[in-house]
Amino acid sequence: MALALLSFASSGGAAQTIRLATIAPRTSTWGKVLDAWQKAVESKTEGQIALNIYYNGVQGDERTVVSKMKTGELDAAALSSIGLSHVFRDVMVLQLPGVTNSWPLADLVRGMLKDPIEEGFRAQSFELLSWGDIGIVYQFSKGVEVRGPMDLRGKRPMVFRNEPMAPLLFSLIGQIVPVPLDVTEVLPALQAGTVNVIGGPALAAEQLQWVPYLDHINDQPIVAAIGATLMKQEKLEAMPADTRALFRDMQRRAARVQSERIRQLDMEAKDRLMKRMTVVTPSDDDKIEWYRVFLKAVKRLRNGVFSKPLIDQVLSITGKG
Repeated sequence: MALALLSFASSGGAAQTIRLATIAPRTSTWGKVLDAWQKAVESKTEGQIALNIYYNGVQGDERTVVSKMKTGELDAAALSSIGLSHVFRDVMVLQLPGVTNSWPLADLVRGMLKDPIEEGFRAQSFELLSWGDIGIVYQFSKGVEVRGPMDLRGKRPMVFRNEPMAPLLFSLIGQIVPVPLDVTEVLPALQAGTVNVIGGPALAAEQLQWVPYLDHINDQPIVAAIGATLMKQEKLEAMPADTRALFRDMQRRAARVQSERIRQLDMEAKDRLMKRMTVVTPSDDDKIEWYRVFLKAVKRLRNGVFSKPLIDQVLSITGKG
């Protein structure tokens, strides 16, 4: 979710430039972390790397950003898992609904699948610099109470474009026509009333200004939403070895700070929204029904959508198979 220009000083002192983009607003929590990282990189490398970050999706949506990286127009990006899937589709096995629905489970799965996931990006000539966190996804709605899966019938839920799991889930429930949107299209859709159910982290809902158009929150967590910063291998390898090592170390440090901060702020945001919205708590039967639908969708995804061995590993690691 961020485009940045990275400059490396050559032996003559002239800086090279690397470009990196984000759909995150500069004033958002994610934007502030990137801004701090930019200043630290330029200071610590004494000008060997100049970082210029483009916020607010000015380089296009995540699919466009990935296309620009592939054609050489851009060099790096901070992306959501959906954006990452445009490079390596199987990264979405880390985002199985109802399965990796807590930070301990998300961290466990990411750690155990680190090698095959990172190798998947390298096979596409990208390097995963660091993981990032977005927040725990909950279901929000406007004017309707969604307690169990069948309550979604006849509603107008939003799905993110090019994300295969939610449309499959809704098709299994039946009698639902979801509305495909990019992140930047969600607010206008809420304002126009063309959607009345969305899934997202509380912190994102606040900072993307969705909250005024929502009045219910289902308190069952769906998935721990994650992202990562990617960079073209050739641009990373063009750095002098010592500069590259320093740059990667600083990126990882920034990611750790971001993770701790985002998780805390997301939890605080959820607490705030539960005080101002109608809280919908599924019954035990509702939770069982959600789990059955989630698991059925996940198992369908093994049939040619994502890697069956990777999905089976995730189910085994989490004990939710």
